[in-house]
Amino acid sequence: MMFKYHVTFGEEKSLIILESKTMEELSNAVSGEFNISQPVSLQIFDSEFEDWVTLKSVDTLPDKAKLNVVVKGEVLHQHCMYVLLLFYFVQFRRVLLLLVLLVDI
Repeated sequence: MMFKYHVTFGEEKSLIILESKTMEELSNAVSGEFNISQPVSLQIFDSEFEDWVTLKSVDTLPDKAKLNVVVKGEVLHQHCMYVLLLFYFVQFRRVLLLLVLLVDI
């Protein structure tokens, strides 16, 4: 039996067709299709909650499902970037406040 999946990674979209259905085979096929060298996490859209959820097992994965690819660690990296930007913004405001105070003196 053939299994067909519509997979999205960023702006790229692809159809992946597999002969068997295992998480390892699916992850490897997705990584190969999009040339991803880091570990990936796959998400499936949950229509009940209207949100993407992490796919833990292919046992309940229907044929012709839509999947979303997330590179593991990418979310943490984005969070760290936001924290750094916030830190620099706060430091910049302090410097500006100091300059304003010095000019007033």
